[in-house]
Amino acid sequence: SEEQAVVVSGRHPLAGSAAEPRVLRGSIVLLREQGSATRTYQEALVNRWQIPDVRTWTLASTSAIVAAVAEGLGISCLPRIVCRDAFALGRVAELAIDPPPPARPVCFVRRTDHHLTRAEEHFLALVTEKCTRE
Repeated sequence: SEEQAVVVSGRHPLAGSAAEPRVLRGSIVLLREQGSATRTYQEALVNRWQIPDVRTWTLASTSAIVAAVAEGLGISCLPRIVCRDAFALGRVAELAIDPPPPARPVCFVRRTDHHLTRAEEHFLALVTEKCTRE
């Protein structure tokens, strides 16, 4: 599974604190593109939180969302791991919101008629090893 985090700019007044969804009134929530499983997850959270007067913007990549959040263009919910460097640099910060975003399952899907490259084989071995340890 992949832990998620609600992220705001490191300069956001609520950075590193907890807030109820109503406090985020009028916020811009940055979402992935239509058809993305991440977007479906993000939209479900926005609906669940019922942030008053929320607006959404669409960006085509997770890294673009992290950069936009860091610049103060909006907030988002993203996998904690993809925000790791931005957290360490103070570019983004976590916002604790109730209810918190649930972890998302991560699945590895592969075609049995496709031969894996050496890099893919190595990646699969690493993932398998990590999953069996947990």
